[in-house]
Amino acid sequence: GPMVIAIENWRTGHIKDTFMQSTYAQNGLALAGFIDTPSICASSSESGLLSAANALDQNMGTRWSSNFYTPLGGNEIPPQWLEIDLKNPTAVNQLTIYWETAHAQSYSIQVSDDRMRWTTMYETTSSAGGTEVLSITPVTTRYIRVYMTERATPWGYSIYELDVN
Repeated sequence: GPMVIAIENWRTGHIKDTFMQSTYAQNGLALAGFIDTPSICASSSESGLLSAANALDQNMGTRWSSNFYTPLGGNEIPPQWLEIDLKNPTAVNQLTIYWETAHAQSYSIQVSDDRMRWTTMYETTSSAGGTEVLSITPVTTRYIRVYMTERATPWGYSIYELDVN
């Protein structure tokens, strides 16, 4: 029985391809350490339910939200960021940001190979929020950071999803 499945998989790859389409299979292999899936971290999160991981979960019903206050009691929060670790050097030429209403008016997209030296690939001071598809000069990088410096609303920053292509 198992040999027939193994032979068919060797012949066409159909068994593996079908198996890998399952999100359960992908998640299980990632948890077991067989697949390096991107991870994400943030400068802050409003709460555990609004964590950075929500911006990479491929679920538009969840979101990441930064803190919306400054610890010093001023009007502006310090710059906030979301940082994606692609785990390996990866070719990137586009980033799509799905903003919630609380979006950044001014932000930049930065890349790095070592998390110490960052190169700005895109910058704006007049974002309208919503869905932004950002084409950047093709680059091979391990880390991508959305570095937000000015709010468009009185709240913090909030992103439903980030897609890297």
